[in-house]
Amino acid sequence: MAQFVHLPNFSSLEGCRLVALAEKRPRLAQLVAARYGIEAVYGSHLDLAADPTIDAVAVSAGYAEQGEIARDLLAAGKHVFMEKPMAVSVAQAERILEAAHSPRSPIPWPSHNRPGLTEKRPLTSSRRCATRRLSAPAVRIR
Repeated sequence: MAQFVHLPNFSSLEGCRLVALAEKRPRLAQLVAARYGIEAVYGSHLDLAADPTIDAVAVSAGYAEQGEIARDLLAAGKHVFMEKPMAVSVAQAERILEAAHSPRSPIPWPSHNRPGLTEKRPLTSSRRCATRRLSAPAVRIR
């Protein structure tokens, strides 16, 4: 989904630049980074989460994995964009929500624009985003 939808859409936005990618498959990471001009490539979402210059991350992974990735990113204080389902169990959803309510964490971004689900709020001042997996790009929005 990320390579065919999210990355092309993020890269087409005026003032938006993909700046980082987390992908555990090195060859795929290099191919995606080259295709979209992504500067930094991480072998793990935890390494990307540790980057203080990244404010937001789009998560695209298997259903069970993306919930855990989102939790880790929220706990690291990153904004998160992810596809549904948010979680594969109530326990996983509770872990994500706990991370989202931690003092360091922003509110997660729902990926579908539905009334009552989307909070309009500006990104942090540096306006940088990242994504994870097949097109885990980091995005800079001016």
